[in-house]
Amino acid sequence: MKRKVIISLMIGSMLGIGVSGELSVKAVKAESQNIHHQVLRKKDTMKVDHMMPDVEVMDIHGEKHKLSDYKGKKVILKFWASWCSICLSTLDETDKFTQELNKDMILLTVVSPNQRGEKSMEGFKEWFKTLNLEHTPVLLDESGALLDHFHIKAYPTYVILDKEQNVVENRPGLIMLSDLEKIVDKVE
Repeated sequence: MKRKVIISLMIGSMLGIGVSGELSVKAVKAESQNIHHQVLRKKDTMKVDHMMPDVEVMDIHGEKHKLSDYKGKKVILKFWASWCSICLSTLDETDKFTQELNKDMILLTVVSPNQRGEKSMEGFKEWFKTLNLEHTPVLLDESGALLDHFHIKAYPTYVILDKEQNVVENRPGLIMLSDLEKIVDKVE
């Protein structure tokens, strides 16, 4: 009898592992949607220019960028990390999406070397070269100032700024590009 119970428990837990993988993906998607709706309910927006100094960051090619450089455009900031499997699985799609944006919007990806488990600056640059992503702009927030300012707690997180640099969306979790287009299209 004990043997049958133990075998049943073992088989049940093995099956549970397979099912829990599916359930955990569904749970993550559901939680992401829940967070998204909570963010949308908050009608507050914050002015980037009034909340912090205009932080200057370098991109992967050594060029300097400030958020104020993009005033007058809709800005999508995609915060990600090299160790984030969801982030990595969407990089090719992000590269393609970047090419298709119209002139009044820009997508900038943001990585924070030496922050929250990310590679060093040089380690990240060397690693990124191997990906052959030609169109994905990568800002290197080495100090973590953008992470802190936008309260980034998870990867990926998308922050969408309107043309006046008000935050209109701060959404952790994966956003399908078709959904991202719909969100940005609503931004003025």
